[in-house]
Amino acid sequence: HQGAQIRFLDGSLRYYEDRRLRLEQLAVVGVRSLSPRDDFLKPLSWGVEGGAHRRLMRRQRPLLGYLNGEVGWSRDLWGGLAYSTLAATFETGDSLRTGVDLALGPRLGWLYEGLGGQGMAAFTLDCYLIANRYCGGRVEYTHTLNLGSNLALRLNVGREKGLDGYFNQIGLNVFRYF
Repeated sequence: HQGAQIRFLDGSLRYYEDRRLRLEQLAVVGVRSLSPRDDFLKPLSWGVEGGAHRRLMRRQRPLLGYLNGEVGWSRDLWGGLAYSTLAATFETGDSLRTGVDLALGPRLGWLYEGLGGQGMAAFTLDCYLIANRYCGGRVEYTHTLNLGSNLALRLNVGREKGLDGYFNQIGLNVFRYF
């Protein structure tokens, strides 16, 4: 159903301006269940995920190991699914001054189906508590256009705030499903 997601060995590579191809993120395993609440049913929405990702810090994007958990609520809204969760993220890596960090923050978003596919508008905020005390976040819009039973085209536009700067992203991805 809309709002349910299972990820296993789901990763992405990014080509950077220094002409290097790098691992951007790898979700080793992730489960998310955004179950909408109504007048009768009041389920919690939740998610858990672990792997490696890059975080914008000091004009660099080091690769960090992470474990993330979130809990909150979802509701049917405007023909889609709106969600609001609170997340805790544990990160580890040599690039962190203390070797580990912990972040807390909200996740807000809206998932929809239409325009030949499905999309999402999302906002995340992470306030880091150990290595470098600051709040950073991301706002993004993604739309996936289904081009058949095993082919899709995804547009992603986002802006991220890191420790001491901003990072804009525009992506166009082609997916082939097996």
